[in-house]
Amino acid sequence: MSRDKDRTDPEKEKVDEDRGEIGSEAKTPPKARKTRPFLVSTSLFLISFVFYVAVAIASLGAGVAWHYLDATDHFDISKVEDQDLGAAVTDSQGLVVGRIGNENRIFIQRSDLPDHFVDALIAAEDQLYFFHPGVDPKGSLRAAWRNYRASGIEEGGSTLTQQLARNVFELEGRHMERKLIEMAVALRIELRYTKDEILEHYLNRIYFGSGFYGLGSAAKGYFDKSVNELTLEESAMICGLIRSPSKSSPFASQELAMNARNRTLDRMHASGALTSQERKEALAAKTKPVETRSVHVSRGQRDSLLDRVHKEVESRFPDVPTDGSTIHVSYDLRLQQKAANLLDEHLTQISKNSTKEKSETLQGAVIILSRKTGLPLASVGSRDYLKTEYDRTIGMKRPAGSAFLPLLYAAAYEKEIATPDTQLLDGPLDNRLVMLGGTEGVLGEWSTENPENTWEGPIRAADALTKSKNAASARLGFTLGLNSLTNFIRQIGIKSDLRDRSGAFLGASEMSLSELTHAYALLAENRIIPAEDNAVRQIVDHTGAAVFEAPHDTGSVPLLADSTIQTIQDSLRKENRESVFYEKSGTTAGYTDAWHFGFNDTCIWGIWIGRDRFSSIAPRAFGNLYARPVAEKLFDLPPFEFPPPPIPEETLTKRQRPEFEKQYKPPSPLIGKDPFGTLQMAN
Repeated sequence: MSRDKDRTDPEKEKVDEDRGEIGSEAKTPPKARKTRPFLVSTSLFLISFVFYVAVAIASLGAGVAWHYLDATDHFDISKVEDQDLGAAVTDSQGLVVGRIGNENRIFIQRSDLPDHFVDALIAAEDQLYFFHPGVDPKGSLRAAWRNYRASGIEEGGSTLTQQLARNVFELEGRHMERKLIEMAVALRIELRYTKDEILEHYLNRIYFGSGFYGLGSAAKGYFDKSVNELTLEESAMICGLIRSPSKSSPFASQELAMNARNRTLDRMHASGALTSQERKEALAAKTKPVETRSVHVSRGQRDSLLDRVHKEVESRFPDVPTDGSTIHVSYDLRLQQKAANLLDEHLTQISKNSTKEKSETLQGAVIILSRKTGLPLASVGSRDYLKTEYDRTIGMKRPAGSAFLPLLYAAAYEKEIATPDTQLLDGPLDNRLVMLGGTEGVLGEWSTENPENTWEGPIRAADALTKSKNAASARLGFTLGLNSLTNFIRQIGIKSDLRDRSGAFLGASEMSLSELTHAYALLAENRIIPAEDNAVRQIVDHTGAAVFEAPHDTGSVPLLADSTIQTIQDSLRKENRESVFYEKSGTTAGYTDAWHFGFNDTCIWGIWIGRDRFSSIAPRAFGNLYARPVAEKLFDLPPFEFPPPPIPEETLTKRQRPEFEKQYKPPSPLIGKDPFGTLQMAN
């Protein structure tokens, strides 16, 4: 028994041990409990939390991805392969101007790409291109974080495949819904095409600035090279333009283009595509477009003609399919480029000494029509189309000045209120009657054709037109009347309104260069030539069949009396060696606009020079000095010389004015007649 009492129950001992004592008589202190360190426990908790969050996010992401993949199931991914051929445009000389409808692309193949170009593209745009499935999660998260911190979208995070998806399916907008659709479409593209195929489609589609769509046209336009001829530095510059093509184009800013090139070279070095020595040599190299100013202007005019033809086709033939077709037009590309370069050179020359050029560039416009057909041969709406596409031939209206006078005299002859021999009065006239350039002073002391003009007293109507006599012309206008003049200009096809004041007789009303040039075409051929788009002469589809052909008969019933046309031409007639031409210059009050119009045996032309802000060109900027020189070089005209002053006995000097007023008796009803009575003097 005593042994049994001395035994300790194992279960009880275990319990007592857990309590910290053995038996009732244990006196030793309790042992410390074994616990995990705090940091270990926290780390385990965080790892578990992150794991479950990651699983949740992955599940959510998979659900979102599946949703958008399903939502984009209707997208026809084969559209990636569609490369619109567009329509070839040929000019009147058979020269191919370019293509419309496909942004004038030059298509390339993957085999055309130098290795250093691919390296530059990957470094600049998508460093994980050959490793991701169309979407770069890391890049997307980085972009999302930057956008979150900026409270807006600062970075797209788009892969090359996503950019292609956006381009093909026109996925516009900068919001999350569009981004998710773009990512889903990119995944579908990657499932269908190889990486090399995606590169080829991408580079044939994207915009590289300065009107160049696709790598082929960019290489040709910037460096006059095929893609396989591009150097490392040229490749880096072109790839650097992709993010901001218009702003970084070397034609827009050589500095920004070089910065874009250098960033690409730095990224190529960072990615291991370039050694330090290769990077150093590439950064030191000069990379400039081969384009001279003349080539730049000429290329702009090629683009201008293509844009004009494109607009005309869309307006006149909206239902005619043009993909793969050839469009024949009346324009002459070489003449267009020649006119633009001569205009640019002339404006550069006369701007050298102008203080205004720093803040406001001198501009100009030229229209040339075929005299035989009346069709447009050239239409230059800007001295530099690549800098400003504003078309000043039709979009801008300015006072015609004395260039309007042939139309005033034609109206008077047509209404039979005057003949070329009718005597008009070239004498002082109160400018309050005309309000030309102001409301005070005496009209007639100056002429837009001759800065040394003097009053000549009685003068034949034909001579008054030749010499641009303002006072005599104003008196003719008073007799004709504004209503009759308005009806006449409507009859000859001018749609712009005349100002409701007497200054309209002397060209104070605003008209476009196109309207006035076509009015001079009437004076040349006595038929209305529509100012609307009519350059497209034939459209031939891809099978060779003509789907449109303009009528060849350009004849029409004469609009005005033959005698009217002949008398106007006699006043404008000039001789140049063995040839004859007809011309009229014009200048507006304040010297804001310089005009020149004319025609010879083959062409009809109109030229305008001025500033877009309606400010003065220069002091004494007469049309025959500022606009005519362009026509001189285009049509081999003799240099202009101011006519000699009248002989003294035929000149009415200021000192003779009072005596002239007392003694002068009008030999015909027109002379001296105005709506306010007899000859009037300013106070």
